[in-house]
Parts: sequence; C-alpha cells; structure tokens
Amino acid sequence: MTATALKFATYEDLFDLPENLVGEIIHGQLITQPRPAPRHALASSSMGAELISPFHKGRGGPGGWWILFEPELHLGPHILVPDLAGWRRERMPELPDMAHFTCRPTGCARYSRRVQREPTGQIKCRFMPNMACRFYG
Repeated sequence: MTATALKFATYEDLFDLPENLVGEIIHGQLITQPRPAPRHALASSSMGAELISPFHKGRGGPGGWWILFEPELHLGPHILVPDLAGWRRERMPELPDMAHFTCRPTGCARYSRRVQREPTGQIKCRFMPNMACRFYG
C-alpha cells in the first residue's frame, strides 16, 4: 500500500483562497473559514469600540496599547488571524511596515473559532499559551 505524502501549507496558499474565506496555517495545515457573519462582525466591532478609547487612545484608561482588528500574525510556523489583538506599545513601539506581525501580541480575542476547553472548564489559547486570550461564543 502506498502512503500519501502530507503537503504542508505555505504562505502562498493563502493568496489562492477565494476572497470570501479567511485562511490560517496551523501546524502546517491550511484552515479556512468564511468571512465573519454580520452578528460576528458586530460582536468584534463592539469589543473593539470598548477597547479603543481607553487602551489605544488613553481616554478614560491607561492608553499605551495598539488595538487592531484581524491582524495577520506570523508566530513561528503558524499564521493566525484573531478577531482582535493588542500589543503594549512598550513591547512594540511602532507598527511594522509589513502587512503582518511577528511580534507576539500581549492579548487577543477570538469569537467562536477553534475554542479548546480544558478539563477545568477554562478556555485555552493553544497557539499563544503565554498570552492573555479571551474567547467568546
């Protein structure tokens, strides 16, 4: 019996996707999902609206953060697209010139996608374990 060779996804594979899909590469596998539905987009926008003034702009909060919608993260072999991510400006003083981020975010939020629950009932961010992650949905 002949074994089929496993093909690892490449960054170029993301460019071949239809425009209505969001692609990520996780453990060498290309993972796709449709663009967010209206309720999902509303949840993400609402969360961002709550965070931008106090954290990004410093209005009524500490400031000193970059808060971004759907940033493309290149973290080791993984390419991820969380709904929201935030970086403390002391860790990333300026936004990069490239279209993606290699600096691990300080925190992220993801809604209803690849949520992994631990036996304790807590939700774990499998690909960014040393970061504050919140999952909704």
